[in-house]
Amino acid sequence: MRKHVFIVGLALSASAVFAQSAIKSPQNQVIQKTSATYNRTPMKGDEILGNILIKPNPYVNQKNLAFAEGFQIGTTMYDLQTNGSNRNAIYAYSDGSVASVFTFGNNPPGYADRGTGYNYMDAAQNWGTFGGTREEATTRTGWPSIAYANNSEWVISHEGVTNGAHVLSRNTKGTGNWTIDADIPLMGLWPRIAADGNNIHVITTGNPDDNPVSGLNGPIYYHRSTDGGATWDISNAILPELDASSNYGWGGDCYSIDVKGNTVAILVVDDYNPTFVLKSTDNGDTWTKMIINDPGLGIYGPGEAGSISDINSDGVADTIHTTDQSGWVLIDNSGNVHAWFGLMRVLDTDPAADAASSFFPVTDGIGYWRENNPGVVDTLGGVQDTDGSGFVLDNLTSIDNIATYYQSLSSWPTAGIDASGTIYLAYSTVMEELNDGNDPFQFYRHIYIVKSSDGGATWSAPYHIPTQFQYGEYIFPTMARNVTDVIHLTCQKDASPGLSVRGDEDPADVNEILYFQIPVTLPADLSVETVEVNNSFVKVFPNPASTIINVNVESSFVGESNIKIIDITGKVVASENVNLTNGENVKSFDISSFKPGVYAINVMVDGKVQVNKFVKH
Repeated sequence: MRKHVFIVGLALSASAVFAQSAIKSPQNQVIQKTSATYNRTPMKGDEILGNILIKPNPYVNQKNLAFAEGFQIGTTMYDLQTNGSNRNAIYAYSDGSVASVFTFGNNPPGYADRGTGYNYMDAAQNWGTFGGTREEATTRTGWPSIAYANNSEWVISHEGVTNGAHVLSRNTKGTGNWTIDADIPLMGLWPRIAADGNNIHVITTGNPDDNPVSGLNGPIYYHRSTDGGATWDISNAILPELDASSNYGWGGDCYSIDVKGNTVAILVVDDYNPTFVLKSTDNGDTWTKMIINDPGLGIYGPGEAGSISDINSDGVADTIHTTDQSGWVLIDNSGNVHAWFGLMRVLDTDPAADAASSFFPVTDGIGYWRENNPGVVDTLGGVQDTDGSGFVLDNLTSIDNIATYYQSLSSWPTAGIDASGTIYLAYSTVMEELNDGNDPFQFYRHIYIVKSSDGGATWSAPYHIPTQFQYGEYIFPTMARNVTDVIHLTCQKDASPGLSVRGDEDPADVNEILYFQIPVTLPADLSVETVEVNNSFVKVFPNPASTIINVNVESSFVGESNIKIIDITGKVVASENVNLTNGENVKSFDISSFKPGVYAINVMVDGKVQVNKFVKH
């Protein structure tokens, strides 16, 4: 087996090479060779899951005071917001209002109540109260995507029984009954919708468990309406560029779509087969296919009989440098296409039919491709070296330390653009110094943002949203396409890493859907440097402890400071102002009444937050 220990700088094909070219690259990476079984079966939402129900988090209904802290706009126990790529799940209107959708479900294990969670912020910046139910009257749906077309609000999701699309539509955004709440004659699951004016474009995937369609197990269907959804002049179409000459078929959520005027772009992110962009400049009539990465295996299915990932035909399976099937596509103000995707390595060594393949969960980085520099795939984003050791994930001991999402260490890219052409990219990444304290522990993920003001040639340093609770899991970020003076971003927050409906199959619990409003300046005073995680100036002893802890703050600052103790739910369980003197300052806290678990210590010193943690026995 040929082993490539790092993904950056390796040739992918004649037309695509990983390079750095003025891109802020990740710090020195620690990439493990250990692989894991790649049994990533897309969840259609019809599965009966035997997960354990635990007591819901009693604090998730406490809304934050500021959007920058993550304003809770909904909750859900069904915690899989995508199988791969993010959905178009948030829409920013020109009047300053915002609408957001998410997959909602609160009745495990079968989630008979699953459907569209929805909330709306009016132009005066007031969010509604989430009612705790789906928007559909009776139909069980999943994975909603939102757009605005023909002066109407459109939400499209999939209906698992009929394997077709379901639509919610109304003429008044944010309020009133849906004038349409019904299945529509569009085949496929896991929909994505993009609209401009009266033109609506939708892509879906056929059920891979059904009989093949036109030689494809899971075709990607394209649908188009030019009259605001009244009729569909193209429906259930398999584009020539997506026929059986390209692939055996695709899985759910391995794609992204964008539209600007008559220009439409579709990104398809694959693992063993080519990743590519389809672009149309005539509103979807004709398409040009641009290959981003071709692993060189031809038409390949890891579950097909006789298949191993042998690129050079020497009979030895090769590790493939590819994507994690999470991607995002954006058309800039000049009509050029930009695409992002999580980087991944995969391996198929077993030629038996339906045999499992492998993936390398400690692969890292966000791949970036742009149409005006098509021969290069750059790497931006990645796990940050927050402890300054020169390496990341210093204390990683096994793949068990990484929650099983089947994604890269940095994944779920999502992007927006403002009127000046500045592009903003958000992604979720593993935090090297934050973990849940279990045995084996798992790292938490937080959200970072980078931006480019020169069409993607160079990018800013990663900006960490500083008000994320250190011991919270922030995943599935989605950015509104239209950026104004602020970035509109939603995500799902959990108290612990991992999912309940697949992967780790953790006990089902309540997850928050949060809304962030981030200034486009990405202000330096709120940058990642202001959160000094596990800084040596804040020490806690004894640790672990059962009755008393002592917080030692070593400071050159003289003046008032605040010390907070925060539990794993984000609730402040103790807070006290102290007057610091130059040198060591010790404050004791009685924790005898605290529940066992991991707690954060946040110390505000001279405008900066210094952080440590302790374990209560």
